[in-house]
Amino acid sequence: MTPRLASALHLYQTQAAGFLYDNPGSALFADLGLGKTAVSLTLLARLKAEGSLGRALVIGPLRVVNETWPDEIAAWRHTAGLTYSVLTGALSSRQTALAQTADVHLVNREQVVWLVEQYVDFSKKPPRLRRPWPYDVIVVDELTGFGDHASQRFKALRAVRKMAKRFHGLTATPAAEGYAKMFAMTYLLDGGERFGKGITRFREAYFDLNPYTHQWKIKPGSDQEITRRVSDIVLLLRAEDHLPREKPTFIDRRVHLTAAQMTLYKSFQRDFYAALPDGAEIEAVHAAALGNKLLQLASGAVYDAERKTHFIHDHKTEALTELVEEAQGEPIMVAYWFKSSLERLKKAFPKAQTLDDKGVVLKRWNERKVPLLLVHPQSAGHGLNLQYGGSVLAWFDLPMSLELYLQTIGRIDRQGQTHPVRVYHLVAADTDDEMAVERLARKESVQAGFFERIRKWKAEHEQKRRTA
Repeated sequence: MTPRLASALHLYQTQAAGFLYDNPGSALFADLGLGKTAVSLTLLARLKAEGSLGRALVIGPLRVVNETWPDEIAAWRHTAGLTYSVLTGALSSRQTALAQTADVHLVNREQVVWLVEQYVDFSKKPPRLRRPWPYDVIVVDELTGFGDHASQRFKALRAVRKMAKRFHGLTATPAAEGYAKMFAMTYLLDGGERFGKGITRFREAYFDLNPYTHQWKIKPGSDQEITRRVSDIVLLLRAEDHLPREKPTFIDRRVHLTAAQMTLYKSFQRDFYAALPDGAEIEAVHAAALGNKLLQLASGAVYDAERKTHFIHDHKTEALTELVEEAQGEPIMVAYWFKSSLERLKKAFPKAQTLDDKGVVLKRWNERKVPLLLVHPQSAGHGLNLQYGGSVLAWFDLPMSLELYLQTIGRIDRQGQTHPVRVYHLVAADTDDEMAVERLARKESVQAGFFERIRKWKAEHEQKRRTA
């Protein structure tokens, strides 16, 4: 590939790189497709040019660090000079890559604990350094992956946070699941300056505990206060502000279960137990398991206690067949959640393909040589550029995670897409599928509110700066 000139960057990308440069502990909350990777690499290239880049650590989802970041480094003339090493795969290959001298080390988030343990001895109380921490810049792609304060990956990164001169987080979906993750994400940015060192203080200040469900619910007005406190270290980039284009069209394609199938569905929903047509029995041990199995039933197959798949119906497969026929050869990306759905999709559509680790199918998709691409949101939901291969996405199974839902849509609805994007929900009528669509819409309104408040606080801060 011929590297693009730095001048080919959009003005907003250059300005975003400047914001990160001016704010050593900061986050870029940018809509999908706005070029977060190019912005971050521009920052690293600037630091290297001025001699202030020792070594940078970039953390992200596996496919993102294996494919997206190396591709982007080579794609720009001003970043092509950055050397990098990829710390993924087997232990021996990770150790070899770690020993290599490079400007940037790329590691998947699953290996963060391993990496930190090469430098920190956690058997000591408090933990002690085994050897000097080599990274003065840390960039986390998809910062929400470190939003769980109790996770080992967060604790590992927290232990070395102060040893990095810079920490930058990137994500398009900071509040997709509400405000609970804001404590851990902000802590990594500011070391506890805004919300303190521990989760208890944060929760008591901004949330109420339901004594019956043991769930934390945000207090009235706390969403505004949390947003205000992080607004100065966050740059918000919205697609409609910088790359005006037609928004995706969302279409619900409803399928209808037969009377017998609905009777089975309703009885299982009521009793947490059902006898299936093939003689097998299924049972849900708690409400969460019930919801999961109801979504399986809505999609056409359900697992028993031994994880054996039992076929129920093919209504969604038939609806997808109709959609393929309507597309008249236009490539379609199909998102599934359950393994049983993937098995049935492969059987019903023999020419369908799934993404491989080497990126061969991804390349063929973007060359429009794959008629049907089957993707799972957890493996294709972050970082992949799929916009060149098609503009139609069909959700065979509906996910519960708004972040993965939006990120998956963002694989095709991003810069470089030349056709209007259509998103189809295959929805089983009168089932939990409809509730899933409603929940996703409610969660999206929460994040939209967060973004709007960021805009407000940014505008007020800028007004005060100008009048000062």
